[in-house]
This record gives sequence, structure tokens and C-alpha cells, in this order.
Amino acid sequence: MRYAVGVSEFVQVVGPAGVMFVPAGQAPAVAFTPAEQAEIRCRTFTGEQVAGLSAEQVIETLAAARRIRAHTDAIEAHALARLDELRGGDRYVADEAALELRVSRHTAALRLHRSRQLTARMPRVLAAMEAGQIEAAAAGRVVEATDTVED
Repeated sequence: MRYAVGVSEFVQVVGPAGVMFVPAGQAPAVAFTPAEQAEIRCRTFTGEQVAGLSAEQVIETLAAARRIRAHTDAIEAHALARLDELRGGDRYVADEAALELRVSRHTAALRLHRSRQLTARMPRVLAAMEAGQIEAAAAGRVVEATDTVED
């Protein structure tokens, strides 16, 4: 997107800090893919901004939100597995996690189980989550389906 203000021309630049406009000749050489740009915008949107989007932009935002959620689910899985490791598999890990995640102990225990399975037995499923391809719900179904299967 380009804008002219007086005699200067500005271009829209999307980066980790958000969206900004810089003089055309000073735009950074670092290029983000359209998907990365959508994710950065999605992280900074307000409901009011979403209300002003076109249908195409809304679809792009939905896809970006899904990728962000999938990656965040993967980080949570890594963190839960690490906490479990640090606590030596203590039976109270789910209680501790439940408080921070603001979920029931039962839900935290299910997430902890899923995290253990993903990190120990299904690193490729976890990698797909990190890449934004699948979310925790789908990964949980894979874990459920394979719980009774030997390694």
C-alpha cells in the first residue's frame, strides 16, 4: 500500500512490531510473506478493526488466527511437558498448571497427558502444530486414537 503526503511517498510496512508507514526509500529490505503479514496484523487487531474488514480480509484473518492458535498450542505442550519433567512427574503438576491456565484440574490433566504424548511419541504432530498446521484439538484426537497403540 502506498500513500503520498505532500511531496513524500510512504509505504506500509508490516513487521513484528506491527504495521507502520515509512518513507518509500527507507522501507526495510526484510520481506515478510503474506501469511506472516496477516499473522502480525491479526495479533494487533481490535474488534473494531475487524468490523471494518472485507470478506477476503476476514478469511485471511481467520486463517492467521488459526495458525497463531496452533503455534501457541504447541508452545503450551512443550511448556507442560517441561514442567512435568522439572517436577519429576509429580501428581500435582496438573493442579499447578490448572491454576496458571485457568482451567479445571481435569482439563489440565488432559492437556498434560496430550503434551507428554506429543513430546515423547509424536514429535512430527507437535512440529505440525508449531508450524501452524494443526491445533491442539486435532492433535488431541490423534493422541486419543493412538493411546492404546504400542510405540
